[in-house]
Amino acid sequence: MDYDYEQIKGRCDANEIKRKDVSGQEIGGIERDTWGKLNYPEEDKIQIQKAIFGDNPSNPSISLTRKQVFDETKTETKTKIMKVLMWGYQKPSGHPNRAVFESIAKHLGYLEEKFNERFDANKVRNLNEDGIKTLFKDLKEVSGLGDGGIATKSKLLYFFNFYFEGKKCLIYDSNVIEFLNHDENKLTLCEDCYGEYLILNSDLKAKLKDFIRKAPWEPTGDCYFEYLDLMDKIKNDLNIDDPAKIELYMFKEGEKLADKKTEKLKELKKQGKGTEKKR
Repeated sequence: MDYDYEQIKGRCDANEIKRKDVSGQEIGGIERDTWGKLNYPEEDKIQIQKAIFGDNPSNPSISLTRKQVFDETKTETKTKIMKVLMWGYQKPSGHPNRAVFESIAKHLGYLEEKFNERFDANKVRNLNEDGIKTLFKDLKEVSGLGDGGIATKSKLLYFFNFYFEGKKCLIYDSNVIEFLNHDENKLTLCEDCYGEYLILNSDLKAKLKDFIRKAPWEPTGDCYFEYLDLMDKIKNDLNIDDPAKIELYMFKEGEKLADKKTEKLKELKKQGKGTEKKR
């Protein structure tokens, strides 16, 4: 399906994206005790838990904004890595990725080295295709950060201010992927979600639809690079100052779509109807 550009333009409000407060996005319910139960070197754990939660044991949980994660001092890379995990996943206990969190926590020194050696002469982590593929290869040494695990990898790249050929690395998690895969057949854009606010030229619309056709549920590195390229083009087309505002919008809309899908599955179960596994 090809949408009428002028018709979409007439209905859309690009200012909605421009008003997004990315830095203020807050995640709550981050519990001292649950993160303290992760199995990793005690010396690192004590230092990191104190840096994040403070000395007062009567403060059992905290909230973190994106800005607070970004602002973590550059000399405390290990603490920042753990803040990224806490912001991204809140409660590790019982989480299917708990083993991944522990693996990352056990490799904090390794990750600190690999992240910090990527600075260029201007203290910017701006990598070309070979550079970022080499980084991905290095990250494979940490269980859970291999060919899969793009959601966790993308959060680390985003908060550590990595760029891919001048394009800001962005979060690419389950809600963003849910949004991109909103249509079961992955053939069209969702007019009431994406089409409502994206004022795109026809060439970019075609590229976006082609990307969504190909966007896998288990994204690869190459797909991530294409995603960054696409978000950068959309940012320029909409005159958005930060492509993370588009990512945040997709996250919120994807969250709604995931909730709708969950409710639909509940209805089907009540009716005793089976559902096919997502392919």
